Amino acid sequence: MSDYCLYPNQCQNGLGIDCSQCHQNRIADLEAQLAAAVAINDIDRGRIKKLKARLAAAEADAGRWMDVSVDGYPDKACKVLIARGNATVLGAWIGDSFWYSNEKVAALFWRHLPARPDPARGVE
Repeated sequence: MSDYCLYPNQCQNGLGIDCSQCHQNRIADLEAQLAAAVAINDIDRGRIKKLKARLAAAEADAGRWMDVSVDGYPDKACKVLIARGNATVLGAWIGDSFWYSNEKVAALFWRHLPARPDPARGVE
């Protein structure tokens, strides 16, 4: 994945940095590719199986807490939620470190920020 937004015309954060909205856009793209492959009765069943697997993995990662010991760290600089003690705080992953309140912090669990709701679609 790129450090920069793959969808600059639809970028929600204005920074051009890959974010959870970009993640949701990738999920939508995978869904569209899968639907197109199924619609044309793609004879390459392996391709459909791979698209389904990629879609399932993207959806699974979209809203779950990541365990540093299992899932590792974010791929690039981004805002994240960090589990710290009994609290969940808004922090960032920058330069191979988690940051909270302008200090480097240790974290065992983190997750991407959820996508901003689309007012046209209502709250999901």
